[in-house]
Amino acid sequence: MMEPRLHDRAFVAFVHIEKAAGTTFIHILRRNYFLRYLDVRPYSPASNSIFTARDLELSLRVNPWLHAFGGHSVRPIGDLCDTFPNIRFVTILREPARRYISQYLYGNAILKLDLSFEEFLADSRTHDFQTRKIAGSADAARAIHILRTRFLAVGLVENLSKFLATLTIRLRPERFHGAHEPRNVGSYSREEAELLDAHGAAIAEVNQVDDALYRHVQKMVNESPQLDGRQQIPMLGHRDRLKYFLDGALRKAYYEPVTGLMRVRNGLTMKGSY
Repeated sequence: MMEPRLHDRAFVAFVHIEKAAGTTFIHILRRNYFLRYLDVRPYSPASNSIFTARDLELSLRVNPWLHAFGGHSVRPIGDLCDTFPNIRFVTILREPARRYISQYLYGNAILKLDLSFEEFLADSRTHDFQTRKIAGSADAARAIHILRTRFLAVGLVENLSKFLATLTIRLRPERFHGAHEPRNVGSYSREEAELLDAHGAAIAEVNQVDDALYRHVQKMVNESPQLDGRQQIPMLGHRDRLKYFLDGALRKAYYEPVTGLMRVRNGLTMKGSY
């Protein structure tokens, strides 16, 4: 039986949108929260690929010290918000066309999906992907409302330092340091340019809602007070690297096997983000 006070804990939850600096930010969370952070994913097909309140309750059994979590399946919708009302969501958006192309190229290069770009364009699940991640549907107005009411901070890949500086201030009196190194950055500039040149109109058509959402957030970011981002130095010290080593060892030896077995027991694959 879950202790009632755990439902009132003020978690930080990262909505990890594919190819939008998520891996870089997860490393920042791991360094700041150390053993109090967990990469999460659903534990049952009943979750329907969305991280639920039940999934978080199970995660707290795996790590009762949990204060921050993130993952591709984390969404600011559903029973997660109802059962854990003090979750403070954060996310990072990216210019829609470039994020869309990057997701396609990553899928073929790393995930070995072997899709033509025409096949990728035809898949409605890829359309307005960022808005759907936040609102559960391609509804920019609903996504904007959710960002305004449930999010501690939202940033842009193109201005990551300002997002980190904002988050540092909004988490006070909790200490948060945004020093980082870019992680999981693809090098597809030539391919991106070619696809954008050949399919720019089609890409824009299937990302119209994402573009409206992105422009709204861009305006919010530009109109927010100027912050001192000098602390966001992309360099890490030896202590940070030791933290990464210990965190990685614990993840590989404990968290990933335990949560993987929980998934397998319920009919899901041991690995996977959804």
